[in-house]
Amino acid sequence: MSDLKIGYGKCDITPSLGCFMQGNPNRRQVEIIHDPLYARCVAFENDGLAVLMYFDVCGIPQYICDPIREFVANSLGCEAKDIFVAATHTHTGPNLNNGLFPKDEAYIDSLKHYAARAARTAVNDLHPAQMYYNNDVLPDMTFVRRFRMKDGSVLTNPGVGNPDILCPMTEADDTIRLLKITRESAGDIVLVNFQCHADVVKKIDDQFAISADYPGAVCKVLEDAIPGADCIYCNGTAGDLVQSNQMMVSDWNTRCWEHALHMGRSIAGKILSMYSKAEPINAGPVRAMEKRIDIPLKVPTEEELERSRQVVEDYKSGKFVLRKKAPGVMLDITKLYEAEILLGLGKNAVTPNICVSAFCVGDFAVAGIPGEPFCEIGKRIRAGGHFPAQFTLGLTNGSQGYYPTQDAFEVQGYEARTSRFKAGVGELLADTALELLEKLSCE
Repeated sequence: MSDLKIGYGKCDITPSLGCFMQGNPNRRQVEIIHDPLYARCVAFENDGLAVLMYFDVCGIPQYICDPIREFVANSLGCEAKDIFVAATHTHTGPNLNNGLFPKDEAYIDSLKHYAARAARTAVNDLHPAQMYYNNDVLPDMTFVRRFRMKDGSVLTNPGVGNPDILCPMTEADDTIRLLKITRESAGDIVLVNFQCHADVVKKIDDQFAISADYPGAVCKVLEDAIPGADCIYCNGTAGDLVQSNQMMVSDWNTRCWEHALHMGRSIAGKILSMYSKAEPINAGPVRAMEKRIDIPLKVPTEEELERSRQVVEDYKSGKFVLRKKAPGVMLDITKLYEAEILLGLGKNAVTPNICVSAFCVGDFAVAGIPGEPFCEIGKRIRAGGHFPAQFTLGLTNGSQGYYPTQDAFEVQGYEARTSRFKAGVGELLADTALELLEKLSCE
């Protein structure tokens, strides 16, 4: 065993009934709690400290995330750059966003206390540890949601079996990564890195339900299968990936808890098949870095702002009703979200200071992007990485929306139209992450 020590902590963050939910333009308030939400945390210590924490929420805006990191860092006596706060991206969690629906400010304020409690538990749980790594592919579990249509247009989620689909715009990222941690006199810790939107669960028993979606199912299945183990699901760069193969005509409902459980079992099953064959990797000191960069925002015209105001007013008054079926519903959501984004830019077009972050523990490294990069961005970071074992994460240390690739901006579509940023943002963030990884590898 090296001098590396690793610990685990967990805290229940389930909100109360009646709170507004995030991840859907329809008005949803929690009616039942199907399965609890958690903040799950792993702490690495070896001549330095890094804390990776995952919240079962859709995303944590930077103005909420930065105070959480500072609060946890102060409670542990480290620096904010050593704290990594990420989201699993479940769409059946509490609303944390400004916009269409109210937020529970008291709940949001409590998140930093939950985070500190989970982090302190992890640090108190530090035990001598050995890391093992494995990677593989898991086909037919995550799918590209952007398609070239026969008329030449590009649509997101055009509908399963839509006869007008020509081909997907790119290939899905079906790679899966495992960091297995064994510890002296303590249970294993299992970190899983896969990429897919956690927007599987819609309603349960026809009620709006709190659920950790398939990421929670992954953790539960693995924890039940490996005695004494604790698990964290680390969602990757999934901005353009979903759970349904829209090229297929199927009766299987991919928008329900049963499919979330299917995904949880399938991902966990793959991890179990990789578990015993994971190879030991070198520990080494813990190092963390971040870089904050200014990214140019779109600048809406007065005509665009006026049109956007009308769209939002019509939606709130009931004049603009979202269609129920694809592709119409996705076109309506695009129109509504684009209007909301442009109005926000019109009110406050201050260029955001976006935090790209990374840490390493010997041969293992993590790169985090604060939003939803396309899967090609994750592939680019891993291909140019400097570590034999690496995770690439979205929605880490902030949630600033979509980061499409350059070619996606050229053809437009849902993600490009609802991104706050100008073309080139995805590649810039990938290059920044690679810069941090290179510096960490040279230390």
